[in-house]
Amino acid sequence: MVMIKELNYYYQKYPNSKIEDFFKLLYQKNFGSEHFIINEEKSYQLLIQESKNINTHYYQDLYEYIGQNYVRINLQPYLINHFDLNLLNRFFIDSARPIKCKNAFIRDLNTLYDFLIENGFNQTEINEKFFTFRNLNYPPVHHSKIYRESYCPSYRVVNQKYINDEFKFAQFTNYLRTLPTDKISLIAIEGKYGSGKTILSMKAANELPVTVIHCNDFFDIEKESNIGINSQRISQEIFAHIKIGKSLEYRKYDCHTNEYHNIIIEKVKPIVLIVGVYSANPALITQYHSIIYFTINTELQKRRIEEETFKKIWIPKENEYYQKYNVKYKSNIIV
Repeated sequence: MVMIKELNYYYQKYPNSKIEDFFKLLYQKNFGSEHFIINEEKSYQLLIQESKNINTHYYQDLYEYIGQNYVRINLQPYLINHFDLNLLNRFFIDSARPIKCKNAFIRDLNTLYDFLIENGFNQTEINEKFFTFRNLNYPPVHHSKIYRESYCPSYRVVNQKYINDEFKFAQFTNYLRTLPTDKISLIAIEGKYGSGKTILSMKAANELPVTVIHCNDFFDIEKESNIGINSQRISQEIFAHIKIGKSLEYRKYDCHTNEYHNIIIEKVKPIVLIVGVYSANPALITQYHSIIYFTINTELQKRRIEEETFKKIWIPKENEYYQKYNVKYKSNIIV
């Protein structure tokens, strides 16, 4: 169930979360910023005031996905990347909507109840919190004290439609800049077709100490179940020989001619991105420093695919792979 995967991902990222923090997560997932609907000017002034007290001495993702509709945009990296607060405020106001139906929210709460039990939360406390929350007709909640002390939350909840390629690139490079430059960091860049992983990886290579290697160069085998790359060749030709500042030579497979061509990287940089679907498959996943997953909604993906054959053959295979191996929720960051 997707909801369980989302809860696990959230809990691994924020292990000090209390029951009310999960309530808040589900409230925002279903209702966005609805309970903060106020005058736009007043909202902007509150945002300005809050931005003056941001702790800038620790890492945060620029944004974090909440379900299928919303994201939390964290103010600290938003300000570091010099994005416009007035624009964020407009996104925030525009994302607010009246609550029309609580059915989905209540279903999520039922899933959360079982999740909390399975993860060792005190059942008496769970029952008390859920009873009070229900009797108060599911009001907006605040983060717990320990969550605030641990993670210094300062964000705005906005609709995912506002996450454009500029924000995605900032999210991506914001994370890459945390990686060391005195040793190799092998990073798997996963994500469905059309999500921007290749374009943004190449763009990052123009700005940061990044080497890009494409999984498409290893499409010379399809014997690994639903995994369409030669994982053994990646291990032998890339991982076994890659060193900072040294040259690297490997074979690129041409699927049209069934031939190999030598590729030479003259000088390997510290951050090595292995870009493409299947890059973090079970045969390779343990060899990475981290996994970055690029997401895309189904409708946008369909608009970006022109070939019908591609839709009928590649996309179902891709979907099968991601469903089977849960790559998205094994990732360190979702772009």
